[in-house]
Amino acid sequence: MSPSRLALAALALAVGAACAEDRPAPTAPDALLSVGSTTPGVRVHQLRTEEDPSVTGGAAFCAGAPFTANVVLNASAWSTQARAVDGAVVNEDVQRVGTALACAQITSFAFPPGRQENFYARFDLPEGSVTALGTCTIISNDVPTAGLVLAGCNLRVTDAPAGVAGGAATSLSVFNPFRVPGFETGSYWTLQLYEDGAGS
Repeated sequence: MSPSRLALAALALAVGAACAEDRPAPTAPDALLSVGSTTPGVRVHQLRTEEDPSVTGGAAFCAGAPFTANVVLNASAWSTQARAVDGAVVNEDVQRVGTALACAQITSFAFPPGRQENFYARFDLPEGSVTALGTCTIISNDVPTAGLVLAGCNLRVTDAPAGVAGGAATSLSVFNPFRVPGFETGSYWTLQLYEDGAGS
């Protein structure tokens, strides 16, 4: 496993996408792991995204962002598998389940910890597209090495498949703007969606 994969797995939560020549494409809505929830009317998706040059569409999507984007990301999305005894990720690319497009408005390329930046994303999954808007907060810019940026994103779902009233998308993200060798730009995402009438 590459250092980037080790870092992402150790963080257990990261934007982006690996090339998919030998991995299956999405086949059905049940391709995602952890789609269900113990709460009626709630859908939870946990997936990993990684920047992928074979994915396109980010520029067109970001043209519709409610802010001026200066970073565009095209990614593949993967279902993951965690070890039941402690939650550690043991397989971070079980199956390619879709794509993700995202854009950010970076106001300081020094990436100072604590700074919040605008972020807009769309996850194209087997059951439909989920669009979300919010901010990502810079956690660090020197762990495990200078120039690698860790961030946490908190987004509100603004558009979702029919029957979904709304929800949230959160991440722990690794951003590699300076192309530090051995690391990729990618995220571990949790999407929590509330169906119409949930809780009633």
